[in-house]
Amino acid sequence: MATLTFYIYYLKIIAQRSQNTAEPIYNLYLLNKKATFLPLDKLIYLFILLLAFIKIMITGPIYFSDSSGYVNMQLVRSFGYPYYIYIHQVIFGKYFANALIITQFLLSSGAALFLVKCIQKSIAFNRWFALSLFLILMFPVFTGIKIANLILSEALAYPLYLLIVANLLVGIVEKINKYFYYSIILTFILLL
Repeated sequence: MATLTFYIYYLKIIAQRSQNTAEPIYNLYLLNKKATFLPLDKLIYLFILLLAFIKIMITGPIYFSDSSGYVNMQLVRSFGYPYYIYIHQVIFGKYFANALIITQFLLSSGAALFLVKCIQKSIAFNRWFALSLFLILMFPVFTGIKIANLILSEALAYPLYLLIVANLLVGIVEKINKYFYYSIILTFILLL
């Protein structure tokens, strides 16, 4: 409907002022600028992210018996995730756990969105299928194991796996070596 009124308005402008072509194009630009809204699928992405964020904030950080080894930087743990926690402790002080789950949520949701966009670009499937895939990839973040709420290294492993798969997919489809190098770097980070 909006597109039809847009073209009718454009045709009226051209009919009224056929001598001066700059003014109708400018009016067309203004009309188009006023009528821009977020597409429904993007609003649904934002809604899913907002609900997931509210859910992880209500749940709060989830500690396991292994969590103290990461928080206290024990030598039996690999050094990647304990330093990640330490950076949050230095920056956010006693509120580091909430900041930690927020950054873990942002990493997981960003990696899921990146993977969906890479698959959508490579395979060119329907945007509603992409939205469904994004929702499926977000399930471990806010339901079941609640990956974003965990004070465990698995909270960083999930987004790293998604990024590795996305880079490998793009590297294979587009035959560009730099994405394979990104995957190797991410794999090395995952091993830390």
